[in-house]
Amino acid sequence: MRSSKCFISTCILAPFMAISTMSWAAEVSTYAVLPAGNNDSVTLDTSGNVYVSHTGSYVSEYNGTLVYQVASDGTITEKAENLSGPLGNDFDSLGNLYISNFNSGDITKVTPEGESSLLATLDSGGGIVINSNDEIFVASYYGNAIYQLNSQGDVHTLLQGNGLDGPVGLALDEDENLYIGNYNNGKVFQIDSDLNINQIGQIPTVTGYITYASGDIYATGLNVDKIYKMSMGGDVEELVGTENTQFSGPNGITASTDGTLLYVSEYGGNVLHLIDLTKTNDNDDDSSDNSALPPTSAPSSSGGGSMLFALAGLLLMNFAGKRKLTK
Repeated sequence: MRSSKCFISTCILAPFMAISTMSWAAEVSTYAVLPAGNNDSVTLDTSGNVYVSHTGSYVSEYNGTLVYQVASDGTITEKAENLSGPLGNDFDSLGNLYISNFNSGDITKVTPEGESSLLATLDSGGGIVINSNDEIFVASYYGNAIYQLNSQGDVHTLLQGNGLDGPVGLALDEDENLYIGNYNNGKVFQIDSDLNINQIGQIPTVTGYITYASGDIYATGLNVDKIYKMSMGGDVEELVGTENTQFSGPNGITASTDGTLLYVSEYGGNVLHLIDLTKTNDNDDDSSDNSALPPTSAPSSSGGGSMLFALAGLLLMNFAGKRKLTK
């Protein structure tokens, strides 16, 4: 059930931000090759397994039904199935996986034993992030809202409007401040523990998802095949080194616990990329290691109980400035 709405009303815009295109470089490699393209949100469990939502291609709705698990040895299995355009996914402290279904608005809960159940239904689903108190935050693309859910499925409107424009990406920092990324215009907001909201910066394109690592925000530039780094002061840098990795619609992104690694999925392709932020290259060095780190395998039917948003294939390049997403 939904409680009464409680809106946050204070929105402080960030000052003009500088965008640097040649500031630094990080090593990018292929972590795994997934069974299909059109992939979305990425998250990690406490054992280091990577989970990727397969949202599927757009016809009349997104036709993906699975969340893949990529083990540290590269084995790919199906963690969840029978979904409806899955987008955001994240774990609570008990190892339950929560998945946002875009088509139905359902929030699916999958236990460690692989049992699935319906937690709640929203107007539309986007990114999911869960804090240390197992409070679940879900971005609503169509509702321009952030919902807060508990483990019983009660829904509270944390934020609606106030600059949100197709919010999808969500992230938490070490103090559990919440960050929100707008898909439609790339603006990034912070909500602190006192429920104050501030725009900290803007990515210069539509953005699929965001993540937090070591004091900075990282965002995927879905239609320009780039990864961006944003400081808390709002300065934005392109992650130099990504231009030669042949990204195809970088979409989902998450960081390792220590903040040294980024995992990036693709909407246009099926590669799961690994970015090592500790290994930097000279700005003039075009070499980047694209060798697959772990071996990869086809999905197994026994695995674990079984963001995004683009028109199919090459239409990715037509997104910027053209639309509110048509689902």
